[in-house]
Amino acid sequence: MIKKIIYLSLSLAFSSYLPDDFILKTTIGYNNNFLNFSKYEMDQSSNDVSILGDSETFDSHIIGNSLNYSKNLKIIPILLDLNFSSINYIQSKDKSSFKYSINLSYKIKSYNWFKVGYKNSPKVYLKMYNDLDQNNIPLLPTDFSSEKIFLSYSYPIHKGIWFKLQLSNSSIYFNSFFTEYDLVINDLYLKCFNLLNGKINISYKFLVADNVSFNSGLKSNLNDRSYLEKIFGFNFNLSKSYKITIFSKLREYDSENESDIVHFGRWHHHIDIIQRINKNINDNLKFSIYSKYFQRNTKSPYDYTIDLKSFKGFEIGLDIILNLTDKIYEVSY
Repeated sequence: MIKKIIYLSLSLAFSSYLPDDFILKTTIGYNNNFLNFSKYEMDQSSNDVSILGDSETFDSHIIGNSLNYSKNLKIIPILLDLNFSSINYIQSKDKSSFKYSINLSYKIKSYNWFKVGYKNSPKVYLKMYNDLDQNNIPLLPTDFSSEKIFLSYSYPIHKGIWFKLQLSNSSIYFNSFFTEYDLVINDLYLKCFNLLNGKINISYKFLVADNVSFNSGLKSNLNDRSYLEKIFGFNFNLSKSYKITIFSKLREYDSENESDIVHFGRWHHHIDIIQRINKNINDNLKFSIYSKYFQRNTKSPYDYTIDLKSFKGFEIGLDIILNLTDKIYEVSY
């Protein structure tokens, strides 16, 4: 009898930490231009392979993993979401990365939420670069750490149509060898869901990126890398299993120094087109096949910048999504 009481007590205590949802996702994919190289950079690599860093090719296979933990807290009416994810590029250990996030959500009623969140990417690799503060040294890797906090509010409009308003603050700080710029970004994000009977979602984001290390005493940061960016998003739910997402990004740099040929008078248009086909195998297992086409077109007074900063590529992959919530409860009881 005592053993049963102890077992029941431990089970109840342990169950208070069990998630309401515990989801694992594995991604297997391929990207034909995972470093976002322009044709100019690809041509340059034939003379200097160091531009590729630790990779031997412009393309790479991808393996990604993520874990999502959701729990309705008992003490206060808050939904806790934890997410941990990693992406591994087979061709490049430097490009492989890890990130995590935590969200707290308070539900007022259907489609009516307050949310606050934090995201952290400890190390994100871009590519190799020349250090402008030192001469005659090899190319060095460019990587940065990123943090983001946000506050959002969602509210129903009419018959299942609802909107979300979000304010965010992000910081991007590069490694100690890359001294050209660090950024603090503030953005406003609006999204409207379930238009045309749930067929379309639309979104708009406006970003202001401040180059906080501008003119701080080094040759490399004499130029201003601040910019403004507008992002338009469209989600088309063409059927229960087939979806298309389009992002259109317009960025304009603030640099007023004509000798800064990479940023003066420069703006670019970046587009992502993502297609996804979903298949539910059962309540616990789902497959999702996706393709992504991306392209950036750059405009500048200088042909060199246009050639250097324009690129395109594609990615294809398979997501395997496994909901383990039921299995966890089976083991715990």
